[in-house]
Amino acid sequence: MNTSSSQLLLLLAGVLVGGAMAGEPTLLARLANTLLENYTVKVRPVRNWTSTTHVFLDFSIYAILKVDVKNQMLTTYLWYRAAWFDERLSWDPANYDNVEKISLPIESIWTPDIVINEVVEEYKSEEVPYVYVNASGYVNQLRPLRAVTACILNILTFPFDRQNCSLTFAPWTYSATEVSLDLQRSVEELKNDRLVFVSGGEWSLLEIEPFMHEATNQKGTSFSFYRFNMIIKRRPLFYVVNLLVPSLLLMIVDLAGFMLPPECGERVSFKVTILLGYFVFLTTVVGILPATAQGTPLLGVYFVVCIALLVISLLETVLVLRVLYGHRGNPEGGAWAMLFTSLGLSSSTTSDDSNQNPSGDNGPREGMTLMEKAYQLDKVLTMCYLVLITCVVVGFVLAWALS
Repeated sequence: MNTSSSQLLLLLAGVLVGGAMAGEPTLLARLANTLLENYTVKVRPVRNWTSTTHVFLDFSIYAILKVDVKNQMLTTYLWYRAAWFDERLSWDPANYDNVEKISLPIESIWTPDIVINEVVEEYKSEEVPYVYVNASGYVNQLRPLRAVTACILNILTFPFDRQNCSLTFAPWTYSATEVSLDLQRSVEELKNDRLVFVSGGEWSLLEIEPFMHEATNQKGTSFSFYRFNMIIKRRPLFYVVNLLVPSLLLMIVDLAGFMLPPECGERVSFKVTILLGYFVFLTTVVGILPATAQGTPLLGVYFVVCIALLVISLLETVLVLRVLYGHRGNPEGGAWAMLFTSLGLSSSTTSDDSNQNPSGDNGPREGMTLMEKAYQLDKVLTMCYLVLITCVVVGFVLAWALS
């Protein structure tokens, strides 16, 4: 009976001690309660209202998700960081078992209203409910951020284009005398930051250029903001393989068609087939080329010029065949004699043919002479066509290089 009573007393004592320990807050809880006991989120965290709160900005680009040329928008995924000193959130670590850092709910403390001016859609990112605060009152806020921003995109040199898109971080409410922006890292470190960037997509990040600005409104109030210019470059391999290479191959095949004899009837059908094939190729190109109301890329102009060259090539073949077979209705040569004379190819062969053929039967000799002249005309027009293609290729290469 005594044993049972002693066990019951021990159990009761354990319950009482456990309840007392459960009701006692932990060290971190006591620290958090002390810091937030008389804290208000309605005013800036300064003891002297004339003091300026310095906010230190930093971010890393994790990925470039989408470049919408039609709507002139850029979608990026950022790791955003902001830090500032809160004079009301400092403590002596010696009084709290040398605790140097604590996490606090973000809705319980003051945070700067930093926004990105170019944002055109609501932020879509995971909310981080806590911030870290160290013993000196230094608050460090970290959060992922998916930002859809407006960007003026220039597609003239597509697919070898570079784009310059800006992210402007600025306080929405506070003036420069209340909240001032600074950088956490140096300019060189920020420009060469590629540590977390995912570079497997269509776009590569070249550099980030930060610029500090101050603007003054009509009332004379100045506002500070930081503009970060992101220089991104498109990887052109996909477009070169699927657009430029097939187009160049079709043009090479068209040039090879000039090796067929002019009197060959297949030459016209060959070039017509190439022309139709190029139109079929363009049906797939339309869905790949970027569409914008501000201009047409050089690549689209290049395709139009290629169609024009194929048409010129077909007309040249038709012209040569007309010279070959057009003399049947006009043995004197007619307009073709004037064409030969203008090209420096003499078509008056009657006297020479009479000397070489005393019988006076110069019909077969005349037909053979027209064929020779047609071959010469074909060579001249082919050379002109080659010069034209060379000028076009050189012109587009220079335009892409200098743009």
